[in-house]
Amino acid sequence: MAESFSDRILALPKGEQVEVYSPAAQRSRGGAGAWLESVVARASIGMGVLLPGALRDVWIGALAALGRRLDRRHSLAAREFIQSALPEASSKRVEELVRGAWRHLPRVAIESAGLSRMVGHRLGDFFEVESCDGLDEVLAADNGAMVITAHVGIWEALSLPLGAIGFSPFHAVAKPPSNSFLAAHMHRQRQDSGALMIPRKGAMQAVPKVVRAGGAVLMLLDHRARQKPVVVPFFGRPAACDRSAGVLVRRVKAPLVFAACYRQEGPRPYRLVFSRVVLPEDLDGLDASQVMGLVNQETERLILACPEQYFWLHDRYKGLPRDL
Repeated sequence: MAESFSDRILALPKGEQVEVYSPAAQRSRGGAGAWLESVVARASIGMGVLLPGALRDVWIGALAALGRRLDRRHSLAAREFIQSALPEASSKRVEELVRGAWRHLPRVAIESAGLSRMVGHRLGDFFEVESCDGLDEVLAADNGAMVITAHVGIWEALSLPLGAIGFSPFHAVAKPPSNSFLAAHMHRQRQDSGALMIPRKGAMQAVPKVVRAGGAVLMLLDHRARQKPVVVPFFGRPAACDRSAGVLVRRVKAPLVFAACYRQEGPRPYRLVFSRVVLPEDLDGLDASQVMGLVNQETERLILACPEQYFWLHDRYKGLPRDL
């Protein structure tokens, strides 16, 4: 692994230090098979970046069709997920969203690749911002915050506008891909967009340090937790949620800012929406399950605002009954 991906320590403004995400320190697959897999993935994304608009859409459609053909299991999981979130949706609507989810995933990867270089300092030409009550006060206080989002819209692009409007220094908690070559590539791409990465393992110690130093931390909390979860309703069904995140939110005692970045038609291709600010005192007396219940309610709102741009392919309810 290149020297630039060795373990590093980030010095924070108020004297704290936190270990920065390093692909070299993560357990991931290497070898010829992983390298070939990464080459194919990066070439597919690179092709999409180079193609003009109409041809790019064709390429994204081809990648989506291949994914659906090779991985029927995730299409089945998506149908179940959508039917829970949108119980009144027709079967035609459900299938449209399943196909849309397969298209949306490569679109996010392609649009995120090199976005920081394309946007440069012209953020106002690309991002429209929709504020909410309490946001100005959070930014003016400059005391750190936790930004919560879901895998909706172009989530990989969030660091660009968030850092520009005052959530700085900007960090994100992430788990790397199991492929070591892809992990290193994604790390470089995320750094280019201005995000300092915190490994999920160790976040309980790192996130409070970042927030105390005045930084912002992004967390995506809509996927199934695998280790010691709390079971909390998500779209009306029991779902395994991240217990440690619920504990962390209470421990940090910083504002929670819920946001998402959606694609849109018009002169500005992206719309950054802040849906709600939750202050630390609003969480007093809540345990981890109750905190995650609040998080789920707000992330549901972000998803339902634009279900066509959500990652429905995640097997959200795996291993749990429909009712408890």
